[in-house]
Amino acid sequence: MLIFKEDQSGNGNLFITTREGDGFETPIELEETINSKNHEISATISADGNTIIFASDRKGGRGGTDLYISKKLPIGGWGPSKTIGPLVNTEFDEDFPNLSPDGKILYFSSKGHVSMGGYDIFKAEWNGETKHYGNVRSIGYPINTPYDDMNFRVSDNGRYSYLAAIRQEGQGDMDIYRVIFNKIEPNYTVISGYIKTDDTNNRAEDAFLSITDIKTGDIVGDYLPNLRNMKYVMILPPGEYNLYIEAAGFHSVSEDINILDKSSFTSEMLKNFTLKKL
Repeated sequence: MLIFKEDQSGNGNLFITTREGDGFETPIELEETINSKNHEISATISADGNTIIFASDRKGGRGGTDLYISKKLPIGGWGPSKTIGPLVNTEFDEDFPNLSPDGKILYFSSKGHVSMGGYDIFKAEWNGETKHYGNVRSIGYPINTPYDDMNFRVSDNGRYSYLAAIRQEGQGDMDIYRVIFNKIEPNYTVISGYIKTDDTNNRAEDAFLSITDIKTGDIVGDYLPNLRNMKYVMILPPGEYNLYIEAAGFHSVSEDINILDKSSFTSEMLKNFTLKKL
């Protein structure tokens, strides 16, 4: 995790910390190859931990805040920072860099390029031949607006993104919004288990399972267990559901199931049920 801190004189620097168990280690200030006497405002680190891209208003830039890149050295530590190049940086402010999970797309906020007004969100593609980010394009409307739109981040599966933005319907100043890209399918979770009974002489062979979406009230699916071993299998996208099981001669069972997404996603879930005889 990268952290921005200001000292008593108002100078802003970047710190780094890594997760240990359920928490994080004490943040360590990054080297002078990244931090300067000016402001290093925001940063992103690649998934492999070998590249940091950050925003700074140091001297020598094209104007305002520019983006810089630093690579981890083979012997440890961070190498000299270099400007990310004139294809991305303009004479206006570039800020809030964020790399896609695969590192091929750099998202950033800019007041330059073809902005609709204030900060807009742009993306630059990695060119394997030139070894630079280029082909800068605006994310476009409705993500970009005439107001400030910044700090765009993409989830691992690319279905969700998050940004800080000013919207008329917001609660005031910058609010956090989530974007869902419907063309990208969500991760599905396989739920399976066995339907048992507390009566060793009888199986619930006519057991019937029904799944309902709690938010909409719609029935998502009906399922029957395999009569050979009484195992059931169902596949569900992220959401909140109610699982209802009924069988003649046994008490029905109702249980809410929460299928998580993003970093909490699990591909499989095992749930066994024991029906009690009436």
